[in-house]
Amino acid sequence: MRIPLAGGEAEKIDLGPSDGDYWSPSLSPDGKYLAYVKWIEDKTSGKRKSFIKVVEFGNGKAGKLILEKEISVPRIRWTPGSDALIYERRRKDRIFSN
Repeated sequence: MRIPLAGGEAEKIDLGPSDGDYWSPSLSPDGKYLAYVKWIEDKTSGKRKSFIKVVEFGNGKAGKLILEKEISVPRIRWTPGSDALIYERRRKDRIFSN
């Protein structure tokens, strides 16, 4: 749930099926989006996969999933203008920021 500090009705956040682990939640500076990393286990290969997901809030309606991208990242954060996400990925003990 998202509860406005200034008062008002609580807003449901729908993160989809609870079939994995949620990491690194990040609310956009303008308060309109919630981004997070979801880890799930691939039932075919047994390997863990991660996805960046973004939920948009809108006028008291349940959050709507607007982005889902498969990518292996440990953390995410928003740019100050809420128009992009910054993430890092690891490969062979090096960190890359995109």
